[in-house]
Parts: sequence; C-alpha cells; structure tokens
Amino acid sequence: MTTVLISLPGQPIPKGRPKFASINGRAIAYTPKKTRDYEARLTQEARKAMAGRPLLTGALELTVWAYIGVPKSWSKAKKERALQGSLRPVTRPDWDNYAKITDALNCVIWADDNQIVTGTVHKFYTNNPRLQVMVQEI
Repeated sequence: MTTVLISLPGQPIPKGRPKFASINGRAIAYTPKKTRDYEARLTQEARKAMAGRPLLTGALELTVWAYIGVPKSWSKAKKERALQGSLRPVTRPDWDNYAKITDALNCVIWADDNQIVTGTVHKFYTNNPRLQVMVQEI
C-alpha cells in the first residue's frame, strides 16, 4: 500500500469561488489568481513528494490537515486553548474548500481525483501554519 505525504508551509488557502468576466460579450468563469498560485505551489510540492514514482492507481483515501495560524488579536488564554486543540476553527472557510484544492494533484499524484473514495479534512490552530495532505492507496 503506497502512501504519499505532502506538506505545504504557510497559511492554508482554500479553493476560491470562481470569478466571472465578460469577453467580447461572452461570459467566462475563471479561478481566482490567489487560488491558482496556491494550487501551483501544491502541485510543485506534490511532484517532490512523488519523487518520479508513477501515478497512484485504483481507489484512494485522502486526508487533509489545515493548520491555521492563531489570530494575533486573541488573548493569551484563548491562544493556549487553540494550540492545545480544545478550541478548533469553526469559522470560514468551510472545511470542504480545503479538499477542493486537490484538483491541483490531478496527473501528479493520481490520474483524476475521482479515484478518491474516502476523504477527511481536519482544521486546527497552530503557530506553524501549513497544509498537509496524505494520500493512500486502498
């Protein structure tokens, strides 16, 4: 059973809502630049994690950990509760928007994210913001 671990340092950025524009009278939808840039960084880290191995095949399990920086404005006591895990991020962005960034792993980790049959997303506070992704063949 193959496992791939990816760690992307910095504040996790969830998948942004599509933006719309009109070009020559035609409406187009596009991914916001902030999301595209973040997905490009994730793709780069995934390539490093794969180290030239072939794409994973078959059914896959995905686990995403979004470690979000503790707000500086919080009191010391509130920060401590957050860092101990007794206070979890229940604010926006929604948990599923962290999982949607996995489109960036198509043709890098797997052929298509339709191979994911089980997925879990965890949100925590930390002093070391990052996104961690684990993919396992089932």
